[in-house]
Amino acid sequence: MYFPTRDEFLKLAAQGNLIPVARRLLADFETPLSAYRKIRGQGESFLFESVEGGEHLGRYSFVGCNPRAVIKQTGNRVEVLEGGRVVERFTVAPSPGFATLSPAGGEGRGEGEFVRDGGAGSPLPAAPRDDEAQRARSDAPYQVSDGLEVVERVLKKYQAVSLPGLPRFTGGAVGFIGYEFIHDVEPVVPRPPRDDLRTPTIYFLIADQFLIFDRVLQTITVLVNALLDDKAGAA
Repeated sequence: MYFPTRDEFLKLAAQGNLIPVARRLLADFETPLSAYRKIRGQGESFLFESVEGGEHLGRYSFVGCNPRAVIKQTGNRVEVLEGGRVVERFTVAPSPGFATLSPAGGEGRGEGEFVRDGGAGSPLPAAPRDDEAQRARSDAPYQVSDGLEVVERVLKKYQAVSLPGLPRFTGGAVGFIGYEFIHDVEPVVPRPPRDDLRTPTIYFLIADQFLIFDRVLQTITVLVNALLDDKAGAA
């Protein structure tokens, strides 16, 4: 049986634009690892285990695939991909001697004027506001302070609705931050001269399709988040 029901779904649509739709099954023989092996190779995927006390597995395990978007930073270039296509591009502001100023004159994140060596520099394009997001879908990258600013901007598009009986995590950003990221927050630390591993600095999946394993109830919950658009009656 799927939940929420249709009537419940319509009521939840007034609370946000991202609503989980789920079905719970008995976990007779399937394990998180065996489930992950079955979906591995079908695009971006992950196995997310929870740990308690540093040694013991927690109650939930998450297996996810087919992310809504991918956010990747390589060097000072950040890209947002949907369906394998780049839909937004950003450039991390040069760190040495640069800072951002908010309209009030204090340091900010991604908006205002850039200053260099204590003097005002040429204004650079700031990261787009929410009402300007569509403009970012072009070849001209916007300036951001770091890759996590892009992750924050993408997540702001979604207002997730929680459902009783589900874990607190039912969707969001799953990924990693590499050591090289420290250069963006502490410019005195240089980037490594060589990239032997050839891995991104930041790599996050915006995940919203899961298998949730509950070790207490011995169940698997198949969950997909329904994203409502801005049109009236989308629910």
